[in-house]
Amino acid sequence: MHVSSDGHTSSVAQFPGDAHTMDPAYTVLEPAAGFEYTDSNGHTHTTPGSGLMMHVTKSISPGSEWGTLYTSNSNGTYYRQSLEYVNRDESGLVDFERIRGLEGIALANVVSNAQSAHNGTPKRLQSMVTLDGGARWHYLRVDGATPCSQTAPQSGSCALHLHGYTEVSDPENIYSAKGAIGLVMGVGNVGPHLTHIGQASTYLSTNGGVSWTQVRKGPMWHEFGDHGALLIVADRIHPVSVVEYSLDRGSSWLTLQLPSEAQHVRVDVLTTSPDSTSRKFVLFGQANGRNVIVGLDFSGAQPRACVFNADSTEGDFELFSPQTMDANQCLLGRQVEYYRRKPRAMCSVGEEFRSVRQLAHICECTKYDYECNHNFVRETLSDGSLGKCVLIEGMSAPRTNCTQGTKDYFIIEAAYRKIPQSICRNGLVLDRPTEVWCPGKARSVAIFWSIVLPVVFLTLAYVAYKRWRDQYPYLRLEDIGTAVRPALRNLHAQRPTGLIQQLQPIFTTALSTFSAVAGAARESTLWAVDKAAPYLPHAIQRWSYEHPPRWGAQSLDGRSRHTIRGSNLSRFTYHPLSTNEAAGRVFGSHELQDEYDEVEAGFNHFLDDERDETEQDARVVDRQVLFANAEFSDEEDV
Repeated sequence: MHVSSDGHTSSVAQFPGDAHTMDPAYTVLEPAAGFEYTDSNGHTHTTPGSGLMMHVTKSISPGSEWGTLYTSNSNGTYYRQSLEYVNRDESGLVDFERIRGLEGIALANVVSNAQSAHNGTPKRLQSMVTLDGGARWHYLRVDGATPCSQTAPQSGSCALHLHGYTEVSDPENIYSAKGAIGLVMGVGNVGPHLTHIGQASTYLSTNGGVSWTQVRKGPMWHEFGDHGALLIVADRIHPVSVVEYSLDRGSSWLTLQLPSEAQHVRVDVLTTSPDSTSRKFVLFGQANGRNVIVGLDFSGAQPRACVFNADSTEGDFELFSPQTMDANQCLLGRQVEYYRRKPRAMCSVGEEFRSVRQLAHICECTKYDYECNHNFVRETLSDGSLGKCVLIEGMSAPRTNCTQGTKDYFIIEAAYRKIPQSICRNGLVLDRPTEVWCPGKARSVAIFWSIVLPVVFLTLAYVAYKRWRDQYPYLRLEDIGTAVRPALRNLHAQRPTGLIQQLQPIFTTALSTFSAVAGAARESTLWAVDKAAPYLPHAIQRWSYEHPPRWGAQSLDGRSRHTIRGSNLSRFTYHPLSTNEAAGRVFGSHELQDEYDEVEAGFNHFLDDERDETEQDARVVDRQVLFANAEFSDEEDV
């Protein structure tokens, strides 16, 4: 099956299950188009449609015809299962009907005994309603006293069930009308399943099918007029001489006598204008063996014209907002309000009136704004709550492939997709797909980053070290630890409380670990450079000589640096000293500046005289380092 949106190009319709198996029949149901609404600033907008709904026949056994209802994405290409065992007749008509004037609301009848119906048992039908374009289905709830102990449980054993599309003679406006916003009427019964029409009564819903009330005993033909301000009913089985009408949405009823030529007429059709805005009706039936057509005019029933004032709630109109079963007014991601006449306002609306939709609020996205994606189905929970979307056994999530487009990855769609009609914003996101690298590209990307990342890391480390060394040429990492540890001991002695007490062990452990790792890494580098120093450039050789490792490496001239520095000196004394500090180390006093200058001059002269021709590359030893690390005995002449 192919689907086209422009009549020129088409795409294959994707249904769950075996793509090579065709079902017996397919029925395309009426799609829900987008609608216009006015925002708080007076601007007009149009909402998107809901894609397609399609009934796929699964059983064509005589007396046991039923199928599965599927809803598509916005362009009608991917379908997901919405409702199983939806009833149809032998001619292909399906018990499915949208509620006119409201978006995303529809009624359907399902076969509750689909398995036993194959053996000749009559079908038992149950009615269900969806308020969100087919994402969820609910049994019909009846207000007031019912013959059951409870109303509309999850099993449908005590719910309202209505006669549907397969049993009507006039397919126009079976339950509702475009002009009568929020009003729904039907003929049915309360119980475990739908019974014979002779045992039915007439029910009315004023809130778009959420709850129902019995308004007339027995099955009735019904019709809306004057934008829902006028309700007309006539007996569906027995001959009648009067018709009944209500001006207050079924709270009270009046009678209208039919002309003498139409006495005891058996009514076959009761109809009016398609949008149900007129107050004139046509009754067609049979009386005394002949066909009878009767015109009904209710223009004089309410002579006063209603006054519409959008800025006041004291007038003849009220605001109606559809809601969910749990009284949530955010339906399909929005709260929409409609103007309709108040039930107690004694006035006529008139055919010129047009109900204005107002967008009161755009809601945040919740789990109710998502439906299961293609090849996914909702889990059925015993408490009736909304289950998760899980993969159908043997199926896989929709995905692209590496040959589509120029991207280097393919996309695996999520288990959820946003309901096409929902316009929610922000909030919960359940339809985010997963991007997966194509196999060849993933390998090349991995190789690329395995080379680039180490280079970048080493470059940044070298730059950071260079800047640190330029700023602190003789500072060692161990010195940081030596300076910080006393502070940490003091902090521990103070016994801090609260957040500091919680963070102290973490900070201490992290600092100790960092110090140990950094020290080990540095000493390893120094040891390696020291070993390779004879083969390295002179600049590195000098750096190695001036930065000896702790592990007793040999110097360039074969002498141990440990010997040069002295066995009893700590490596932490290997620091640059100021002039006074160096003098104090040698002469025992910081005041002997002149003596220190003389010793320094003599020592430098000694180095100049003793420099051998073969040691042209020898480096001048840092005078402060030598003076700081040399040991002088009493016999040595300074």
